[in-house]
Amino acid sequence: MNQISASNTSLHKNEQNTSTGFHTCQRDLTKELHHATHLLAVLANGTGNELLTKADAKSVGAHPFSESTRRRKIKEGDYPSPIMLSGQMSLWRARDIVEWLKDPTTYRVRCNGVSK
Repeated sequence: MNQISASNTSLHKNEQNTSTGFHTCQRDLTKELHHATHLLAVLANGTGNELLTKADAKSVGAHPFSESTRRRKIKEGDYPSPIMLSGQMSLWRARDIVEWLKDPTTYRVRCNGVSK
């Protein structure tokens, strides 16, 4: 019974918020644009040692594929390998993402300066 009431309550709240939905959406897009602009500045002007999350990579267009495709590309050396902080958290070096963005079709992971 509580599940149904909670569901009905959230539905009612959503109906009430539809009048302000446009403004909420606009704020969200503005926030995302600001974040992406900041990330692009970091990629262009940073040291390359900055660390990016998967969400960061997606916001700058460096993660345009599914999880399974990303894993396959990493395994084949066609996408930068992440730094695994835990089983749930991966980060990428900004310089690796910049290199991939330059030409994703010919990108190959480098080990000690030599392409795989």
